[in-house]
Amino acid sequence: MSHLTDVTTAPERQRNTVRMCAEQLGITVIAEAADLGVSARGTSPFERPSLSSWLRRPDEYDAIVWAHVDRAVRSVGDMRELVAWAKGKARTLVFGNPDDDCPLVVRPQANDAAIRRCMELAQVAEQEAHTLPARLTSSHAALRMIGRYGGGLVPFGYRKSPHPSGAGWCLTPDPDTVAIVREIVDDVRSGLSLVAVAGRLNDADVPVPRDRHALL
Repeated sequence: MSHLTDVTTAPERQRNTVRMCAEQLGITVIAEAADLGVSARGTSPFERPSLSSWLRRPDEYDAIVWAHVDRAVRSVGDMRELVAWAKGKARTLVFGNPDDDCPLVVRPQANDAAIRRCMELAQVAEQEAHTLPARLTSSHAALRMIGRYGGGLVPFGYRKSPHPSGAGWCLTPDPDTVAIVREIVDDVRSGLSLVAVAGRLNDADVPVPRDRHALL
């Protein structure tokens, strides 16, 4: 799971999918590799802390089950490496398939059709990984045009509030920190260095923006 928050439900949903796939195939789940907060887009299966430790000791299990192909890899190259590893170690790869009632199973002796399907799904995942940032940037720009908050770290001095239209959220001044922002601006305008400003804030135990965001 690439982005982990206190309200994330994806890990549990993925666990449920893995359990259902395992039950369908008569597989007994013996352990879980959960690399929460690690994106498959920039990290291959062999570089993820929890998963890589299991890939280094394949003699302890017969198969690995993922909730979906994009939870395993986000590139054709990573899928090619993973399939080659599975063939070399005589291990089975299983991927949940939301478009089908049956999971995609790639056994060590898998035919070309199964491997080709893996590569096709990996290519789709790779394309999505490239287009998602652009879609998010465009979406956030459109939200800003109408005064809507699109998510992410709230700028220091503001807080999230219901949008006046009744749809979504907007940003409004945070009464607990807006005065601090004004003080910072006044200090900088008076010629105080940024280091001195930061020291004053530290001495006053003012939380950094990310900590304030967490508190809110």
